[in-house]
Amino acid sequence: AELTPKFEPRNPLTKSFWKRHCGTDALIGNWLWCIGTAAYMVLAIFKYSEATTVNKKVDYATQTVAASAFLAGTVYFALLSYPEIMAKMFLDVLTLDVDKMTWSEKYFTATDMLICMWAFALAPLVYCTYAFYLVYTDPTSYQGYAWLAGIVLGGVFPMFFFVYMSLPHNMQKNGGQGTTVIYDNMIVPCWGLGCCVCCGTSQQSEDFLERHFKSDWLAIMWIVAMSSAPGIPYFLYELVAERSDVADDPTNICGLILSLGFTLGSVAMANSMYPDSTNATYIWDYVCCEEARDEDGESDDGGEEEVVVARGAEGRDGCDDEGTTARAQEYSPLL
Repeated sequence: AELTPKFEPRNPLTKSFWKRHCGTDALIGNWLWCIGTAAYMVLAIFKYSEATTVNKKVDYATQTVAASAFLAGTVYFALLSYPEIMAKMFLDVLTLDVDKMTWSEKYFTATDMLICMWAFALAPLVYCTYAFYLVYTDPTSYQGYAWLAGIVLGGVFPMFFFVYMSLPHNMQKNGGQGTTVIYDNMIVPCWGLGCCVCCGTSQQSEDFLERHFKSDWLAIMWIVAMSSAPGIPYFLYELVAERSDVADDPTNICGLILSLGFTLGSVAMANSMYPDSTNATYIWDYVCCEEARDEDGESDDGGEEEVVVARGAEGRDGCDDEGTTARAQEYSPLL
């Protein structure tokens, strides 16, 4: 897979530029997350500007700050998804001696991935400000406590699980495949009890579950995709059937973009995390008919010269060995 150009394409009017930045499913998935998060931030800013009560202003102010933190995390995640950067990062993780790390390195700064996940983790903590505000203004009302419980269970806990998966000693587990908490504690017990109709008890079903949910990274992406998908028909109905005015209230269009971004983005990222489809280019190949063009021997950039080298080729910040990416891919589902 020739994905890393020797010379960075700078012209956005050329196909090579877009192939560089959107050429893998991982990159496309991450940029879709960025678009979805940006839509959420725009909506929060709009709602804040329209708020007429103190409660609403505090609510949407915290949502705006949280969306900004999450957007910073998604952009950082996207920048880490370039093939040669991801390959180097995961190869470095496999060689880290966790026992010799300081406490701050082990839990906060060991890798770029860990730093990125902390940006995600900060986002739901901002929501707690609004919950504490509700409790402070009316300590006898259940609303503030319900908000706080919902934020912890639906926001803080999931985001800190991202941090947990990104800790260096956890990324090294299972030969570099990472943790299997969801599979071991949720999928396997459910399958063993036969409580899921889709699971059954056959070996074929067991193999299916192990392939798609064995890695926590894969499981999380499929969970995010499935939880975001219902928003697509809902907001489409609101836009089309109810004929909501986008100019007066962008709630539905922003909600649709958010749902589409996280559903399709998570599916794309999940596809790139399977060991046999690491750094997959299926979406790019399908949209641009890449394979057909390659077979015909046609240029893909209108004549612009493009020199491409294999991932991990010389001069790539320590990835100076042709086997670097191959070795990293062997261990990591994210490559």
